[in-house]
Amino acid sequence: MSRHDALDWAAQEKVVEAARRFALRLAGAVNSLKSYAVDHPSMQFTIRGVASALSEIYELSGNSVLEVEAEAVLVGDLRAELDPEQHPHLRDLITWMRRRDTHAFSLTGPVSPEQVQRLLEVAAQVEDLAPSEAREQVNRLLLGEEGAPVHLAAHRDRARVQEQGKSPEQLLVEGYLELSALTEELLVHGPRSGTLAAIARVTEALTGLLVQRTAAVPALLQVGQPLAYEARHIADTTVLAIGLGARLGLELEPLQDLARAVATMDVGMTVLPVEVRRAGRSFTAVEQATLRTHPLESVRVHLRDRTLDESTRRRILVAIEQHLGVRREGYPAVRLWPPLHLFSRIAAVCDAYAAFSSTSPWRRGLPPAQALAQLLPPANRAFDPLLVAELCALLVAFPEACRVRLSDGRVAAILESRGPSGLPIVRLLDSERPGSRLDLGQRDAQGRFAVSIAEVLVDEAPAGA
Repeated sequence: MSRHDALDWAAQEKVVEAARRFALRLAGAVNSLKSYAVDHPSMQFTIRGVASALSEIYELSGNSVLEVEAEAVLVGDLRAELDPEQHPHLRDLITWMRRRDTHAFSLTGPVSPEQVQRLLEVAAQVEDLAPSEAREQVNRLLLGEEGAPVHLAAHRDRARVQEQGKSPEQLLVEGYLELSALTEELLVHGPRSGTLAAIARVTEALTGLLVQRTAAVPALLQVGQPLAYEARHIADTTVLAIGLGARLGLELEPLQDLARAVATMDVGMTVLPVEVRRAGRSFTAVEQATLRTHPLESVRVHLRDRTLDESTRRRILVAIEQHLGVRREGYPAVRLWPPLHLFSRIAAVCDAYAAFSSTSPWRRGLPPAQALAQLLPPANRAFDPLLVAELCALLVAFPEACRVRLSDGRVAAILESRGPSGLPIVRLLDSERPGSRLDLGQRDAQGRFAVSIAEVLVDEAPAGA
């Protein structure tokens, strides 16, 4: 940036504050576009704030390039920190930019509210284009207008260097938040190619990070707790599916296909208007019947992919089979159907657990052990009990009374899912002292846990397996 050296401390502080205002107000504008048109009166205050912040940055620092990342806005070497927990809607801005292959705004002059409004209008016209095509189309349209001061830029090299300096935990949280924003956008606006392409990219990155870090799954689920149910449900289900698939030994490529299939399996939910889905009441009979058509609507979306390669076929199977149940007693109604694909059984288990364990407009979430108990026979016979058992082990949460095999070979039943030590208390079943209690938090003389759970036992195999 040409004038940084000449800026005094006070001017630099103004640049940083203006950059922060720009990012938060633009994020607010992007978020509001889900509900309002660009020219809606409620948008005008935000648009004026964006224009004011951009103009202030330009006037203070000359020709400028703003780069937006998950936790900050950069103006040259100046950095405006942003707390994603205090400003969770910032993820909408990050998603909006990445979908256009964009990490930066170049400024060539002061910016008026009309020009910001035009930028958003143009951006809304390219929703169905691939990311780089969308960015290029926005720039072509803007450059054709006299005095257009904003240019979208792709600063990939700098973004990659910054990403390399982040811990895997930071990248996991950022990936989760971006996926939650994308899947919410998918359910609100329907299947746009740019959104679907961005979901494919994010799920691929999340899978690569989680495949070696399945122990991080329970903590990652906590990230979405402050978010609205629709924003976090599919992200939670996808993270659970990646962890469960990795635990089952899936290779990276099919695991990435699984993640993408789960993240897009509910795209057909847009058959039900968003105001109905968010009403916080029970569905009417008509709405319930409409809801049950969403697997077929999801299949129609996936059939638009003319390649129909193995990855696409997996997405189609998961979309149509996710609510069938292992006994094929769910929906859509079928007469003859082969055993469910492994991906579909994984998706169904993870989707149900995410629903039972999360507070939604119509249900209070259950603690992990109680949510898992809802999925095991005899309480529920719609899910593969072997996969539910593996999910218990993944989450280190065990329903009371379920049987487990300990690391020393003995079989026990869970008495308390979380004792004073934080680990389960079990009742021994086949030992020299059947019926005796054992706290799995006990340690030996060397400070190691004396015994642990090696396997969750189930009494029933899935029908048709």
